[in-house]
Amino acid sequence: MDGITLLEPPVTTQTEHSAREETDEFGRAVIDSVIRGKALSFSLEISSEAEMLGVSARLERFLMVITARTGGTSARVAPRFMADTYPAMVELTRRLPAGWASEGDRTVRFGLARQLFVSVDRPAPVAGATSRPDRLLEVAAAHRVDQEWFRTRVLPRTTRSRRLTTVYYGITRAGESIYSQAARHHGKLESIDGVQRHFIADAVANRDSNWIPDDLPAAV
Repeated sequence: MDGITLLEPPVTTQTEHSAREETDEFGRAVIDSVIRGKALSFSLEISSEAEMLGVSARLERFLMVITARTGGTSARVAPRFMADTYPAMVELTRRLPAGWASEGDRTVRFGLARQLFVSVDRPAPVAGATSRPDRLLEVAAAHRVDQEWFRTRVLPRTTRSRRLTTVYYGITRAGESIYSQAARHHGKLESIDGVQRHFIADAVANRDSNWIPDDLPAAV
């Protein structure tokens, strides 16, 4: 757990506490699925791009730190390079402990863990097995990702991994999209098995807090 700093949560109102609790449950659920290879998928309803950036970077940092010795590849797909991908790369490297390195233009490495960044408008293919995520696939602003592009360019690179966890960030009210489809699908699955897969974030929930599942140390 070297490099992970847990901050005491500030005093909040009941509404703020509930919102942060929902986002923390999302983080714990995703981490548990990744570490245990459950291959679940989740959706997180966001209210702003900044909120998505913060939640995504926290999740990526946490996973890279705890898998630095065991390795693995995660990927973040986003619509635009300058507006979505570049800020995400900057935010992740800002949060990572010293010792991270870049591999090419779109990959950040920390120990044996790799984080890939893919943009719809400026795809930069990476050759080799490390270009295929086997830990986590994030679809950022999934309500803006072209459905055909995602189906033909992303999904074929994820079919080989049976342990891959997938996360969709987006806005349901934006209309029919990859995100709205994922959110509906997760709602149906929840009604069947009772496992929460759809979460609602809030701007006040984008604070550093404890995402460690109670039994995570035994799983790593």
